[in-house]
Amino acid sequence: MKSIALLTLTLLLSFGTLFAQQMGGEPFKGAEKIIARYDIASDSLFNMLLKQITQHGYAIDRLEKDSMLIVTEMRPVIKKDKYKATISKYAMRLAIVDNTLTLSSACMYPDLKIKFHNAQVVPLVYYPKGYPAKPTFNEVLAFVRATNPASIAYAK
Repeated sequence: MKSIALLTLTLLLSFGTLFAQQMGGEPFKGAEKIIARYDIASDSLFNMLLKQITQHGYAIDRLEKDSMLIVTEMRPVIKKDKYKATISKYAMRLAIVDNTLTLSSACMYPDLKIKFHNAQVVPLVYYPKGYPAKPTFNEVLAFVRATNPASIAYAK
């Protein structure tokens, strides 16, 4: 009986490890958040992220040291294909709890006249193909990867 329990526990741990490795790869369809874990304390992580944000050309819109929250100003991103260029803007919301960063983002798409006063603001969602926010999601993900987290996962 003990050997069956030990075998079951070993299999569960093996599948758990496999699942964690898959979560660290590419985002799944519909992912809205990037969760990155670091090997440093929250205060150090907060300061490091502030430095990385400015080094990557983002401007700070809101900074709450007590609640460990950073929100960037809207930043433009241009997606070009052979027929047109689509301009959108996005902002990042970085929330830190313990040594874990949860990054969500909002994306703003202009109306057909390319005027942002009539734009639609939506959560930044990952879809593998054909979704206009994919270049923006990839840009946000590239920022997170540049901060060298210990692990990355994705959530809705």
